[in-house]
Amino acid sequence: MHQRRFHVLVADERPESLHFTVDLLKRRDHVVAGASNMDDVHWWLSGWPIDLLIVSPEFAGGSGGQLAHEARGVQPEMAALLVDPERREPSAPEAARRGIDLVHHRVDSEEFAQAVGSILGRVTRRPRWPRKEIAHSVTMRIGDSVARLVDVSYGGLKFELTDENVLRSPVELDFPRADLRVSAEVIWSARPVPGRACVFGASVGVPPTDATEWRAFVDRIS
Repeated sequence: MHQRRFHVLVADERPESLHFTVDLLKRRDHVVAGASNMDDVHWWLSGWPIDLLIVSPEFAGGSGGQLAHEARGVQPEMAALLVDPERREPSAPEAARRGIDLVHHRVDSEEFAQAVGSILGRVTRRPRWPRKEIAHSVTMRIGDSVARLVDVSYGGLKFELTDENVLRSPVELDFPRADLRVSAEVIWSARPVPGRACVFGASVGVPPTDATEWRAFVDRIS
């Protein structure tokens, strides 16, 4: 049985740096999303429960610390980490004042990895977005295999699949009747009855441009 992985949001306006950090954290088996501007950050905060926000003090014109503070107002149990290899003078007092963790090392350093691990070790595992029961039978496709949707939320879904060997995370989920296709990260799996279908829980990381369509789909079928 797979245990839920931590959800990490990285906010960085530099495309290459953002891609590097996201890829690095994914290789450490976290579920990671990236945001290159404030609009993307706000969308992820409203549509995806986050365990840790990683941001530079210089994000959005020097408001990284303020962003972390505001984000924790939206999701109080979320942790935040300011990454400041340049050791900017205001960073330490700002982080201390706001109760935010601070690391003065590059993201590819062992010190950064230890800081992330230590912070996530303190994070309280909390319930995700409320699951909604499905009002009627909904089938979906994963490649050539057919799966059955069990329940759904704005942040994820649970489904049954007979042939779990076809499943490789991340996975593309196709809902033909709704003309909808989304990418998901498998968080856990279990087989309640030997020989029967396997049940999977997955986190849906739709991009901000598709948020309205996904939420409308969730509301329509529940």
